[in-house]
Amino acid sequence: MRCLNKVLTIIVIILISGVNARSGENPFCDFLNQVEHVYCPTTTTIIPEPEYCGEITDIELIELLEPIFEGDYFNHDIKIFWDHDYKLISLDSLRGFLDLNKLSKLSASIFSGIGDMFHYTPGSINTTYYWPIDIHFDNGNKYRPVYPDPEGNKPLRIVHASNHRIFKGTDYLIKAVNELKNEKIDIELVLVEKVPNDNALNIYRSADIIFDQCLMGNYGYFALEGMALGKPVMCYIRKPEEYLLHPEECPLIHTHVNTLKEDIRNLAKNREQLKEIGIRGRQYIEKYFTLESFASRLGKIYKELQIIP
Repeated sequence: MRCLNKVLTIIVIILISGVNARSGENPFCDFLNQVEHVYCPTTTTIIPEPEYCGEITDIELIELLEPIFEGDYFNHDIKIFWDHDYKLISLDSLRGFLDLNKLSKLSASIFSGIGDMFHYTPGSINTTYYWPIDIHFDNGNKYRPVYPDPEGNKPLRIVHASNHRIFKGTDYLIKAVNELKNEKIDIELVLVEKVPNDNALNIYRSADIIFDQCLMGNYGYFALEGMALGKPVMCYIRKPEEYLLHPEECPLIHTHVNTLKEDIRNLAKNREQLKEIGIRGRQYIEKYFTLESFASRLGKIYKELQIIP
């Protein structure tokens, strides 16, 4: 996937800039100097392999080319796109945080993609709310909503993508579900791990409830996918008014490790409300997290920064 992203990045650069890399002492760096415009929201770096630029680091490359760039800090990745007119690289989070001061001095502005990342990027622009979803992909079939059945007579199915178990509170979820089962609550838990995305989405479609996390304090892409599929999503948001885009419209079901068991119990007793929550979640994604809505937010910021007219 990383190699594919790098190839796609190069293709996008060639298409936009209309130039070709030429042979020379350092053709890759020479190529970068010719790039005019590119935006590539990946988690890879723009430097492919050491043989292209020797031992040069991302920050050294920035200083070498002397661009004016905008830094986009997003979750565990740090994306930097800069104006020369602009190019993009991504930095590993640890290296990025260690070099935050240096990057801030080099940057014209810094973007923080979502929620709790705002606190780690002082002075950042916090209105991008990254992680758009292409709800029209495959003629809309990939994220076609499948709402919970309010008359369902099967066990309440909770689906959880249990990567990063410690951060998401997976063990607390398992404990809560097992205790409710012992109390004769008709419920089942499905953990999704190491499954290809298409297979994972099929499992998500079977859910009555999507459980994102109860510890981290902010939503993840899994939560957005769940809402796109028309599912009620349980999630702990530490500061909803700050972390959510239009929080008054966001139907995420607030839960916390201390209330998780009772929150699930209440949902199991009131299954008739799940479809309505799922519909509101899908509407929220359609309004605020499509490719078009994200592009509109980003375009507005670019105009305010006078990057584009």
